[in-house]
Amino acid sequence: MLAVLLCLAYAAALAAPDEAGYGRDDRYPIGDRSSFMQQRHMVGAFSHMSQLFLVRAVKAGPAPRPLPKFEGTPDLRFIDAYLDTHPATGLVVLKDGKLLYERYQYGRRDDQLMTSWSMAKTLV
Repeated sequence: MLAVLLCLAYAAALAAPDEAGYGRDDRYPIGDRSSFMQQRHMVGAFSHMSQLFLVRAVKAGPAPRPLPKFEGTPDLRFIDAYLDTHPATGLVVLKDGKLLYERYQYGRRDDQLMTSWSMAKTLV
């Protein structure tokens, strides 16, 4: 029983802000071209843009490589605190070419395509 309560408490602690407002109860609907920017459609639409707009596929490289994991355990609780209060579908932090932090919210996963918007401009 204690293990179940701890799991529930952990899940609640990692709950994304306003999940219901972003469409959780309707399984994050996509909407259409006229509604995809409405809050209840944003999570679904931003990870399914190819269903709303024409896209051009980019062929994967011949031998993709997994990112190596960062060694050590840096204290990144401030990132969890930020994500607990700010709507973001996912956050990946790389340091020196190694995966330092990875977290997804609103039912999103690491194998889903997501709209990067201006995030792509922040890669250094």
